[in-house]
Amino acid sequence: APNINNPNEVFYRGIDNYIYVANKIGSVWNIKKLLFNDGSPILAVGDVRYLPQHDLALYVGSNNRINLFGRSTSTSTGFYHWYLTSNWNCYWCISNDLISPTVGTLQTTPNGEVFYRGIDNKMHRYYYESGNWNHQILSSTYNPTHPVDFVKGDIVVDPNINCVFYKG
Repeated sequence: APNINNPNEVFYRGIDNYIYVANKIGSVWNIKKLLFNDGSPILAVGDVRYLPQHDLALYVGSNNRINLFGRSTSTSTGFYHWYLTSNWNCYWCISNDLISPTVGTLQTTPNGEVFYRGIDNKMHRYYYESGNWNHQILSSTYNPTHPVDFVKGDIVVDPNINCVFYKG
């Protein structure tokens, strides 16, 4: 997951399923394993994406949630860990926003939105507004009361037209 704002930085999933950041200084790449400041190591099981609008590395975690690493000056590694949840009142509760661990299910748009296939095979969206991450299960354009069911394949974003495609 390259940082498009810094061509000398890339985030990736290691063979040990931890998230790493590599920074190129001169001709040398410096690699750092991102550690968990919140005491709960949630390893990567799927896609890794960089969201430049919010300076976040997102990944599909073993908790079936979208996990993230953001920059921090108060942690030893320079990054903090958290995950997105539709139930901010109960972080450990099961909610309706769990993500499928299948590769190809997590995408981001040029305007900073996050689209993914949930374990319920519906199209989900997270968007940042008024200081909060908001969750939405998407409806069909043709029938707004009917959720987009049966997302069976990869999700692809065309950044030129900011359009999300998926196999139904």
